[in-house]
Amino acid sequence: MSTGVIPQQVYTASSANTATIDASYYSDIDSTGFQGRTAFYPFELNYFVFHGFGNPLSMPTRRLEYVSAGNSIAWAAFASTNVWTDPRFPGFPMSGGGQGGSARRYTPGEKVTEAWNEFPLSTRAPVNLAGSQTNGQFEPGVVRSGDTETFNLSPFSDNETGHVGWLDIGNHRDPESETYELDQDGSKIADGPVIAKTAQIPDATVKAAVSTLHLTIDAARSGPDYKLSTGNHSEWTWQSHHQEGTLPPGYGCGFEFVSPTNCSVEPLMTAQTVVRGMSLHGTVPAGLQTMDLTLSHLQLTPQSPIPSAKVEFSTDDGTTWHQARTVRVGNGHYLAVFTAPTGFVSLRVSGTDTVGGSIIQTVNHAYQTV
Repeated sequence: MSTGVIPQQVYTASSANTATIDASYYSDIDSTGFQGRTAFYPFELNYFVFHGFGNPLSMPTRRLEYVSAGNSIAWAAFASTNVWTDPRFPGFPMSGGGQGGSARRYTPGEKVTEAWNEFPLSTRAPVNLAGSQTNGQFEPGVVRSGDTETFNLSPFSDNETGHVGWLDIGNHRDPESETYELDQDGSKIADGPVIAKTAQIPDATVKAAVSTLHLTIDAARSGPDYKLSTGNHSEWTWQSHHQEGTLPPGYGCGFEFVSPTNCSVEPLMTAQTVVRGMSLHGTVPAGLQTMDLTLSHLQLTPQSPIPSAKVEFSTDDGTTWHQARTVRVGNGHYLAVFTAPTGFVSLRVSGTDTVGGSIIQTVNHAYQTV
């Protein structure tokens, strides 16, 4: 801190103040995208910050990136794929898809890997990597305030913890859509398309008594930018009841700059699928396929045991499904293997926990075998 004339500033980057990021940017077609990282200090960091303007980046690609580390600096990043110009808005780039990253901190000398837009892409919830040390409020995936359910789930998200995809309802070149249905004890209580302006599922009112909730989300996209992960179908089942909890500092109950905190996160299950040996174009050699499946629950919820999981695959666009050999290697961690010929592989993963929760996620054209 100084007053008057700004003093001379000299900064020397070294391993004592820098972290190294081995970043991979996946894209199923060769394209020009945008990538950007913006740094923040705690007093200015919130979860509604503009990530800053991106820099053009030929995709797919892999490169080393260096960021300042320590001194409470946090970084928020994003990666847009398949950028194009809408003739109705000349000079304003439009994105055919991409991922936004949670703000996070790096330690001096740290070396990490980050995978952006790695297939398959499915519907996922955001993860707060900065914790309570923010000047804003992070909205968890699904929260319940009293008897109101609020949703923040993003289709076409990759499998990097902290990343979420985005849905561009107004994309006229590559049409995208998302619909949902919420059932309580087997009866439908809400359904329809997402809110176009925010791509959010509307809040829903449920009965106070203990009940079983079932949420279904279908998302689809088409157009010249998309060969892989063209659609996904997700289902969650969980036990719910009237909530009067309070979220910890740094978290909020809704999509607002200043949001109430008198709610609790619902215990939805999550799924992460990483296909081994995938190229940056989203392709894998035909033959033996190996993938890692990780099942858990939303952040801030009890991590109930997950004793069972299943992986299925289709090589004829979902007409027929085959079960992969799936081996449990730890609580919520599974290894799946199967054989696939040349073509497109669709995936369906599912799992159940010990408290009445379950998840089913299907991805059309999850990736390609060559």
